[in-house]
Amino acid sequence: GKCGGLDREFEFGVTDMAEVVDLMDSCCDEIVRDGSKLLDNPFMMEALSPIAKKVTPFQDYLDYIFEEKSSYVIGSLEEDDKVLPWDILRASVFFNSERHHSE
Repeated sequence: GKCGGLDREFEFGVTDMAEVVDLMDSCCDEIVRDGSKLLDNPFMMEALSPIAKKVTPFQDYLDYIFEEKSSYVIGSLEEDDKVLPWDILRASVFFNSERHHSE
């Protein structure tokens, strides 16, 4: 993949995965204490921000996957029908107006 050289250029390597695990563990602990955090967009989207700030290719990947990566809708190969699937998923989870009305 594109992970080669991260240790040299960004001082982030295999041994730093423990930091990722610690961030995820902390995030999960917070969700256990307050389940509403699971549907809190800033909380969830910033969970790995310390890594994204340190390793700019990871931030570039996050930007790409949520803001640029497009896919065809089912049943169409028309360029005009392409959508941003991860953006749609994020919107339906965090900004679903039906969910807000039911709360």
